[in-house]
Amino acid sequence: MKRYYPWLMAIMGMLVLLTSNGLIVTGLTAFDESLLKEFDWTRSQLKMRDLITLVLAGWLGPFIGAIIDRAGPRRLILGGYIRTLDKEVKVAASWQNYTSDRNVRFNEMEYHLPRENWQLAFREIVSVVEAQFPEVFFPFEVRFVKADDAWLSPFYQRDSVSIAVHRFFEEDYQPMFTALEPILLRHGGRPHWGKLNTLKSGDFRALYPRWRDFLEVRRSLDPGGRFLNPYLASLFETAGEKT
Repeated sequence: MKRYYPWLMAIMGMLVLLTSNGLIVTGLTAFDESLLKEFDWTRSQLKMRDLITLVLAGWLGPFIGAIIDRAGPRRLILGGYIRTLDKEVKVAASWQNYTSDRNVRFNEMEYHLPRENWQLAFREIVSVVEAQFPEVFFPFEVRFVKADDAWLSPFYQRDSVSIAVHRFFEEDYQPMFTALEPILLRHGGRPHWGKLNTLKSGDFRALYPRWRDFLEVRRSLDPGGRFLNPYLASLFETAGEKT
């Protein structure tokens, strides 16, 4: 059945077009009288216009279908929609720019990549999602961030691009995040500290040049681990024993 499915859909589509457009060409529609008066046409001229439209749709249909198959319907629809939006520029304090209403609950993973690596990584992510998780409806978030000098900042000493992926909270996020995280890591990504990731202390030590320096400062300020929760203890105390 899978082998003949495209032909079945093509035949069904043709029958629907013949039925619906055929009625427009040969029958009466609610707009006929208005069009005849507006353009001073005869009824034969009006129906000839409908016939030409039907013929062009039939001729162009296969080519349009090929374009949709090549680019993907989601990309074409979203690309067309985005072009209708006005450009928006907002300059304000961070608490005004980054705070927004989130009316849809979701799980999120975000990594911050070196600016020169993000395009290749993003293409791989899009390919995986479209091939393996076509039902995902959340958009990707991409933002550019300037380098800073904070030891545990994901943007430490490098201009970065952040890529965030989401999954609806009632859906299992793990398969998609498991498929995408290796891509982000392979391109030098550092995870967002407040979002989902699977990294351990040794992984962070490799990602942050001043990791050991931070551990020494942290232990000197909080030798009893009063400010550590179980997750942070698994990263900082375990890592500290190995330094």
